[in-house]
Amino acid sequence: MLRELEGIYSIIHIGGEEYKTKYSMNCLLCLEVMYMPIEELLKIPYTDWDRQAVVMLAYSSLCDIPGNYKAVNERRFEDLKPSVFELERMIAERDIPLLRAELVNSILNSYPDPEPQDTAPEHNYYSGEGHTRAIFCDIMGRSEKEYWRSNRKEIHDKINWYLEAKGIKERPVVVKQFDD
Repeated sequence: MLRELEGIYSIIHIGGEEYKTKYSMNCLLCLEVMYMPIEELLKIPYTDWDRQAVVMLAYSSLCDIPGNYKAVNERRFEDLKPSVFELERMIAERDIPLLRAELVNSILNSYPDPEPQDTAPEHNYYSGEGHTRAIFCDIMGRSEKEYWRSNRKEIHDKINWYLEAKGIKERPVVVKQFDD
């Protein structure tokens, strides 16, 4: 479907305002630099995320807002708008449960769908962030800017399509459930 080619954005609500995010690699880098890596945070059930975790997840999601692109591109994550201090004031205690759910939904939407165990490939063609970036930028010729503004799902899909198109990876078999 053509929708697979478009980025998927999620909406989060902060202080009565709507913010569009797709939890790009920029967001993940910001979170890692300013707070902690997403992998560490995801070890904690989202219902147990404290206020600071929610504020920092919301703050890092602001990397996907066009008004913050200059600060993000220059890696001045502390200059995002609204600031951490402003976000802390904007987020009411009663809004935290809904914001947690919106943030976890946004994060889940940014990851590729897990492959079923019985169809998982026997060999991974890439592993780790360095390999992923090398394939995306160095081998496929995509720009660094595109890499950092994409989320893991978009990167994973583009690499898979590339590997399939080059014949390095087998294309998935389409199975019809019913005869016509």
